[in-house]
Amino acid sequence: MAHNARFASMPSRPVKRLVLILVGHTIFCLFETSAPGQLAAGGSRQQANPPGSVSAAEPPGTGAPRAVALIGKFEILATYTYAKALRDGLPEPEARQRGIVAAVMGARSRGVRRGGPRAPADSNASNQGAATRKQTLTAATFDEQVSAKLQPFYGSVFLPTMKQLVDARLTYEQVKDILKIPPAVGAKITAKQFEERTAAFWKGSRKPGPR
Repeated sequence: MAHNARFASMPSRPVKRLVLILVGHTIFCLFETSAPGQLAAGGSRQQANPPGSVSAAEPPGTGAPRAVALIGKFEILATYTYAKALRDGLPEPEARQRGIVAAVMGARSRGVRRGGPRAPADSNASNQGAATRKQTLTAATFDEQVSAKLQPFYGSVFLPTMKQLVDARLTYEQVKDILKIPPAVGAKITAKQFEERTAAFWKGSRKPGPR
């Protein structure tokens, strides 16, 4: 009789299963509640950064760090032509347009597709293509493909230095020699190399450099 009473007092298997399910569900809920945050020293909870928020390692409002500025013949010819046009008295928008047209035509003469397909070899088609390019390549194109891509280096260093080189009556070929641009198509130099090579030029010449 005692054995039967003890057996009767034990919970049935369905009851055990229900108890285990309830315990497991409670543990899962507790884990989910604590997951979004992390415990800092002293037991205080820190909230995880929401999607799209700026990391604590980044200064507020700066966003992702900018890539290192790379300068090629396209950027050099565009800015050289722009600076020379300004020196010759052209208004700002027209000078920028002249710069981007020169750079695009220079790139296409080297077989580089920049700013659209190349014009056909036929002379009449080439002349028509040049007229079309002049209409579609504007000051805004210069800003988009040259100045905006190199900011903030462009406004603080690159353009002022190129203006100084133009004021020194240097040709585009002389500027390329100073910057030691490799002859390979698409070759580029870094912003640091640009500064070092122009500084070496000013130091080696008796012409005044940027102040």
